[in-house]
Amino acid sequence: MALVAFMKITGSDGPARLMWGSDWPVLNLAGDYADWAALTDDLIRHLSAEDQNRIWGSTARGLYRLH
Repeated sequence: MALVAFMKITGSDGPARLMWGSDWPVLNLAGDYADWAALTDDLIRHLSAEDQNRIWGSTARGLYRLH
């Protein structure tokens, strides 16, 4: 299910427009942070290192001007 949604999102907007995030600590009510991060790693494994870096942080740094 997550893979289908992820493929649809990356296909329409591309990985350069994605940012990783969680609703921690609320996330812990249905799972845990490590599982969420591991799922993300699995979903973006096929992307280039540059696109992975964008999703993990550089897009957010640019958006929030945290350079």
